[in-house]
Formats: sequence, structure tokens, C-alpha cells
Amino acid sequence: MRRNTVRFVGAVPIRPYAYLIGKLSVLACWASLVGKHFWPGIVWFSSPGLDVLGAVLLVTGLVLMVAGGVNLGGSLRVGLPREKTVLRTGGVFRYTRNPMYVGGFVTCLAAVAWTANPVVFVLAIVAAIVHHTIVLAEEKYLAAEFGDAWTEYSRRVRRYL
Repeated sequence: MRRNTVRFVGAVPIRPYAYLIGKLSVLACWASLVGKHFWPGIVWFSSPGLDVLGAVLLVTGLVLMVAGGVNLGGSLRVGLPREKTVLRTGGVFRYTRNPMYVGGFVTCLAAVAWTANPVVFVLAIVAAIVHHTIVLAEEKYLAAEFGDAWTEYSRRVRRYL
């Protein structure tokens, strides 16, 4: 008997190298969050205000990412789905069409605040640019897949915030 399974990895919506650079940029930002505690040299400037800002941004970003993942349920994947899926518009998706991307952007900002490192700043910018390109490609897919339902949803709910 063959089980009906959902793949976690979908089709890459933009050029694979750009996609990989975007994902690695986010991972590098996240690594700097951890690296701050093990490699103090990554921090160029620190202040209590930046530490508080970084903590607030980190928690906010993680909450958005987790809420988006939970609301996606079986539709959660990296890339575009290869199988039939449904348009998710409930939960956190009532407020932003891309809560996981917003959460990722916000966690990268947390890394910038915590490290004040120009390399981390550049990585965060690269991550934001590439992921915005991914979002635009995903929106083309969603428009083709869901037609009027997507159009109505995209008019009602903002892309980011």
C-alpha cells in the first residue's frame, strides 16, 4: 500500500543559486545570534538598548515563524508545492500573507541589533532582497493556482505588514 505523503522540499521558485544564497544568508544571520555568545569578536558594538531591541526582535520573529508554520500545517515546505495544496488565509495569515518570511526578516534584524556587525548587516540585506524575490515568484504561483481566491485575499491582506 502506498501512503499519500507531503514533501517538505518543494520546487525552487527562483534561480537555484540565488535561492541558496538567500537561505545561507539567513542561516549566517542566525549563526551570528549564537556566535555572539561563543565568539565575542563578532560584536562590533554593544549597548543595553541594542541587546533589549535584539531580544524583542528575536522573540517576535520566532513567534511569527512558528505561528506561520503551525497555520500552514501539512502545506509547510521549503519551495513551491509539487502536489495539490490549499490557500491558507486563517490564523496569522489574516494579518500578513508571509508570516514566516516576516519572522525571518525580523530575526535577521535581531542579529544586526545584537552584533552591530556590518557583515551581518549586509547578510540581512541580501537575505531580504532574495526572499522578497522568492515571495514575488510564490505569488505568481498562488495567483495561477488559486485565481480569484488569491486575488481577493491579496487585496485584503498585506504582503508583509
